[in-house]
Amino acid sequence: MSGPFSRLRSRLHFWRQERRRRRAVATVGGAFPIRAEDADDLVLARVVGNDLYPRHGSGQALRNLAFILDNEPAFPGCRKVFVLNRIFDEDTEQDAKGLVEKHGHEAMVLPFLGEEYVARECDTSVFGGDEYFLSDAFASLKENARDRERLWACVAKVHYAMNINGARNAALERGRQLGKWTLLLDGGCFVRADAIERLRASLASPPFVPYAVVPMQRLVSNDDAARIELAPDSVEEPQIAVHACAPKGFDEIYPYGLRDKVSLLQRIGVPGPWDRWGNYSWLPKVERDAAELFMFKYADTSVLRLSSGASTSMLDGKGSHSIRYQSRNKAVLRTLAMLDDRFGSPDRERARRIMDIPHDWKT
Repeated sequence: MSGPFSRLRSRLHFWRQERRRRRAVATVGGAFPIRAEDADDLVLARVVGNDLYPRHGSGQALRNLAFILDNEPAFPGCRKVFVLNRIFDEDTEQDAKGLVEKHGHEAMVLPFLGEEYVARECDTSVFGGDEYFLSDAFASLKENARDRERLWACVAKVHYAMNINGARNAALERGRQLGKWTLLLDGGCFVRADAIERLRASLASPPFVPYAVVPMQRLVSNDDAARIELAPDSVEEPQIAVHACAPKGFDEIYPYGLRDKVSLLQRIGVPGPWDRWGNYSWLPKVERDAAELFMFKYADTSVLRLSSGASTSMLDGKGSHSIRYQSRNKAVLRTLAMLDDRFGSPDRERARRIMDIPHDWKT
């Protein structure tokens, strides 16, 4: 449902959740070992992965990495860590590592090993078997719903090849070793000096809770990074800062493209459009812990999401959430087909049938 009534209902839901959050954090007191001065001990940790065609332009991840390294300033008292997450092209991985280290930052390499990838096979048992993907019931679903189910049937491959929450947890663990707060960023996120100042002011102010939600703005062109006005009320899926005392990280049962970051946002009670998303019998439900619920605050700043490099006016502009979602899912499936071919996966023919990738499609 869309239109004025839907928007009003969303606003009412947000304010109900916000009242609950404010009541919860008002009673925190000194429950968490967090101090105002912890804001000065900050780690910026980014997860840099592969380009996924057609969601991203070819080479865009490396170009955005170079843009960040060349243009993002050094922040006093702040370390930067770049997690190179299962980059399957060795030359690209080495180029990325070299760029990061040339600029004096730490590169954590999570390697892609072909022999480990090919050990992952499709599992359609939750859907009743492979025949389901040829059934009238499956064909009657909308395209996005079909792609979601294809992704879950290939979830073992997705977990290995994209490894998004595994990489985020590796970044958080390194952040805990290096500092008190870790601002965990997607690889294409850029942070300005004024954004860091405002973030630190937010982290140094009560309530002292272990999560800070950091809004994100999308850029159509990277040239806008220096001049765009920061918008803390951005409706895009946010980034998150996590204190070293936070009891949990990201749930690795959720793969890339299926509520990977959102599962944490839902777990701690952050309201958003994900609260209106449907539940699927095959997708595990988010388990909430009373000790974490509403233990977050909103940072009075935002970070910038650099251009994806592919049809940017359509994929990075306002109101393009659905197009991005569909493009991303298609990109994941095509990337898996390419990896199956490249590394000789034993179930590549079966996987192509499930993913509906034509035999003559060129990877």
